[in-house]
Amino acid sequence: MNKSPEIVLAFAFSLLPDGSPGSYNEILARQIHRYLEEHQKQSDDPPLVAMQWEIADALMDLYPTLVETLTDQQKFFVVEPPRFQATDEDGHKTRLETWLTKNVGQNGRTLTNRLNLNDGSSMLSRLNNLLDDGDLFKDFPRIQFDNLVRPDFGEIFTELREIPSASQYPNGLRRFQRIRVNRLIIESIVQDRSIVKSGRYLSTPGVIDAVLEYCVATDQPFGNVTIFAHPLHAPRCTRQTNDALMAHNLNGKIIEKTIDEDFPWDSSGAQTWCQSLANWNQYEARVQEWLNARHH
Repeated sequence: MNKSPEIVLAFAFSLLPDGSPGSYNEILARQIHRYLEEHQKQSDDPPLVAMQWEIADALMDLYPTLVETLTDQQKFFVVEPPRFQATDEDGHKTRLETWLTKNVGQNGRTLTNRLNLNDGSSMLSRLNNLLDDGDLFKDFPRIQFDNLVRPDFGEIFTELREIPSASQYPNGLRRFQRIRVNRLIIESIVQDRSIVKSGRYLSTPGVIDAVLEYCVATDQPFGNVTIFAHPLHAPRCTRQTNDALMAHNLNGKIIEKTIDEDFPWDSSGAQTWCQSLANWNQYEARVQEWLNARHH
């Protein structure tokens, strides 16, 4: 890849239990907007703006015209929530169809109807098409999501999950929120993980790799990387981005865009470790232990 204009790379910080962006990601979206406004004064050619989906939903809420412009210029890349891959349902179309036809629960019957087993398309394409339905959640008002619990790591690593309220989203869910919520609906109904696997949400290194793979696949010009992240998350994002660049033999300069702005702690966040400074410090200490152990 040729060295050229920068990439803006934004890392999400938590979200709300119903899959909406939350206050941290709204702040990051506003910071990115201000930065791009300043950038436009210097150049008509915007950087590639790459981000996790939680920030993208916030950016589309706040600045839909900006997102449309970046998309038209092929300068907008989002690391989405996990869609279904062939291995997520193990390629066993008949196993999932058999499960759906035998399940007697109301939620199972509703899902069966929405998947339309008489449709001639593949089960995989039908599952993924369902992920993009912004109103699917309204058919499952009483469904309960299991929180993501990691008992080996402690309560601090818990992520709270809940079905959105139909009254709060009369026009449907956001573009990426719906993918997350609809996947959780399907996983909550089809609980046999040998038939439908749990979605794999990317860690910070996974996000970086996804962006670099996109740049390679689309022959995007590559240059310096300007990072946006929660101030306490940014140092790790910067370090791991640097590690990824070195692994790919890329020499772009990394600019950590630390903006002097308050990020009030939000106790309503889905990720327990992001609800308070005390929780974050406890979480980050454990993460740093793992990272140090990997480098020794």
